[in-house]
Amino acid sequence: MTYPDLDTVEEISDMVHRFYRDVNADDLLGPVFNDIAHVDWTTHLPKLTAFWARALLGIDGYSGNPFARHADTHAAAPLTSAHFERWLTLFNHTLAAGWNGPNTERARALAHNVARVHATQLGVTPPQEPPMVAETHSHRDDIDPDDIITLVAGHLDQIDSTTTLADCGYPDELALYDLVDLLADEYGERSLTPIDADDLRPATTLAQLIALLVNRETR
Repeated sequence: MTYPDLDTVEEISDMVHRFYRDVNADDLLGPVFNDIAHVDWTTHLPKLTAFWARALLGIDGYSGNPFARHADTHAAAPLTSAHFERWLTLFNHTLAAGWNGPNTERARALAHNVARVHATQLGVTPPQEPPMVAETHSHRDDIDPDDIITLVAGHLDQIDSTTTLADCGYPDELALYDLVDLLADEYGERSLTPIDADDLRPATTLAQLIALLVNRETR
């Protein structure tokens, strides 16, 4: 069966509604969203659609602070790695059941990055990358600044030339190794010669990281 890609707002909206229908019915996640966070689904689903439309299609319209909501929920009832693992599992199952293509793979990578960053910021053991992502993910052939922004900082509400790598969830040298893994998985060696944490140390802002990677590609 041939599945569509997440390349229109309508497809993204369908994906978001299917995914959160499963989240809402899940024994572990449902109570977090409904009983602790008290999510208003009539406003939350359009906001989530706008988030993914911005991340995948570059369409403006999303505003919000996702981490603040997670922090408030965590303060009321601590989230665990099991919550993040379940969220990612359901997300990947949703994608596998209805979508396929480059944007779908971007959504997989971004979802894992968002879950990893939020878990780390909350002091929770971050989730491992689901095996199905590694098996199906195809590396990119070129370095696009917008793709880097989505990949590294797509979870942030405000992004500008002063956004630092610490703002993106990479606060120290140890975190640079996670960033290396993320970039290697996304681009592979066809676009970037082997890269390590030493190569990224000169970059302290998102803009510097983009310049470093683009310059590396054109050497």
